[in-house]
Amino acid sequence: MNPFRIRQSSSWRVLLLLSFGLSLPSQGEMSVIANPNLPNIDQTTLARIYTGKVIEVGGISVTPLNLPSGQANRVHFLEQMVGYTEDKYVAYWIVRKSIGKGTSPKEIQSAQELIQYIRQTPGAIGYVDSTQVPKDVKVLAVIK
Repeated sequence: MNPFRIRQSSSWRVLLLLSFGLSLPSQGEMSVIANPNLPNIDQTTLARIYTGKVIEVGGISVTPLNLPSGQANRVHFLEQMVGYTEDKYVAYWIVRKSIGKGTSPKEIQSAQELIQYIRQTPGAIGYVDSTQVPKDVKVLAVIK
């Protein structure tokens, strides 16, 4: 048994990386993608779609999709595009559901499944790493 135990906390890892002159891995560029039948959508409307305040665009019902809770791309998307931390977003949807104002976006387990769902579902919207965007979907926004 190892007599030395190092506490595994993210702040400890950050300090260690910085002390060696290293940097944290940067979040790659992400793309918000949609089924090609949707018109272009601005960032404000995308945020309203993911908060259940917009359910139709250009006469087409929208189906927002999320990656699993805790996944780095989900956290980045929610912070940059919707303006919520993941905890605040989950709490927001708990309240909306309890007062009868809808349910949170469907969770898809992987980027590949999300892309397939978007290809097959008119009005579907999701987000993936920009390196994974296929040619047969529409890119609505790019998140740095």
